[in-house]
Amino acid sequence: MVRLSQGTRKAIATIIIVVLIVGGATIGFMLLGVGNPASNKMQVVASFYPLYYFSSQIGGDRVDVHTLIPDNVEPHSFEPTPVDLIIVSKAKILVYNGEGFEPWIQSFVAAVNNPSMIQVDTSKNVELLPTDAVKAPYEAATKTLSLGPNSSLTTSALLTSATTIPFSVGVINVTLAGVPGGWGGYFNMSISFTGDYRFFVTQNASFSLRFSNGTVVTPELASGPLTFYPEFAASKFYKLEAGATYTILFSASPV
Repeated sequence: MVRLSQGTRKAIATIIIVVLIVGGATIGFMLLGVGNPASNKMQVVASFYPLYYFSSQIGGDRVDVHTLIPDNVEPHSFEPTPVDLIIVSKAKILVYNGEGFEPWIQSFVAAVNNPSMIQVDTSKNVELLPTDAVKAPYEAATKTLSLGPNSSLTTSALLTSATTIPFSVGVINVTLAGVPGGWGGYFNMSISFTGDYRFFVTQNASFSLRFSNGTVVTPELASGPLTFYPEFAASKFYKLEAGATYTILFSASPV
């Protein structure tokens, strides 16, 4: 876990799982509120099967619904194809789960030339309820936040002089360096085993992981705050490889 500070400002990063809920009412409002019954069927794209089913049931014979993610593919690691881009470019509505369930969705939508398409994030305005599987790592993280172990480091404004530390479960008190635009900086983390790593931040501190060549590591999951765990403002879930060293970059923040 990583705790950040600039003056009295604090933030934290550690390990997490994201909870996902589908909100059918929002889908119904959007599907029934859009379109012309006299026209051809409305083209709707759903990210995975449950949303395909809901959209089909709500839209009925007014819609043609297409599913992006095949049944035997993991939604978190799914990679859209050029054919998917073409399909979505012709869609009137795109329905997806949100809350990091499809971490690729925003970059995918940005690549689609369809500015009039309605995007339905079914997690919006839905109170997320954590399952026992979700609660367990959050409870462990909350305990670690309270009890430690704790260590400290200072980020570097320059990548070339960034400190390298081995990964370990705990709280790292990080003092943010002065950088153009505010406070941020770099440090490196070496990984000793291949596995799933879940990072929290306790305040709205924007961070990313990068490979040694500077390429950004795409998180398999990313989430904002959960009502039940207000200590944590955001989280990211990565698959990291043993023997690699990753750069953690905190983007410039004015405060």
